[in-house]
Amino acid sequence: MSIVLPEGLDRPKVTVAERRGSGAPLAIVGELTYKRLIVLETAIDLIRREVPSYEVDIIGVQRPPAPGRRYHGCIPHPQVLELMASASVTVFPSAVESFGLPAFEATALGRPCVVDERSSMHEWLQDRVVTFDGTAEDLARALQSRTWGPQEPERRFLWENAVNAWEEALVRAASGSAPR
Repeated sequence: MSIVLPEGLDRPKVTVAERRGSGAPLAIVGELTYKRLIVLETAIDLIRREVPSYEVDIIGVQRPPAPGRRYHGCIPHPQVLELMASASVTVFPSAVESFGLPAFEATALGRPCVVDERSSMHEWLQDRVVTFDGTAEDLARALQSRTWGPQEPERRFLWENAVNAWEEALVRAASGSAPR
């Protein structure tokens, strides 16, 4: 038997007062095809047919202004966390993320997430995420299906917990009681 030790992330340095969650949805994407910007943009267009004022902040790509989209390009990590903390929901349209760090950061900030059901993020984050089936239509449905509000911040994946797990595993191994 082997020991599985968790990954970790820094405790977000955003204050509780900054965790408003009343802003626009925030999408974390990139230029790579598997990040699926086209699915996000199509979902935005579908939503805007019913809600013309609908807007999404998009990090990771820089484009000319377009209806319903505020492109931020690549920005410093503290700014990402600020946008994430104020977003109503954080969206990760990528289908092939294994350990999508921004999704974990969003949940550590108490922000709900929408993720592609084909990525493994929903397996890690379980009830902290809403999944969609990979299509723009289902992403639009997921984004419109509920009123987003703050959640209790996720603490399982903070470094302090990862360090504690490592320490426990090393103590067990040193005492000869590690699982085999």
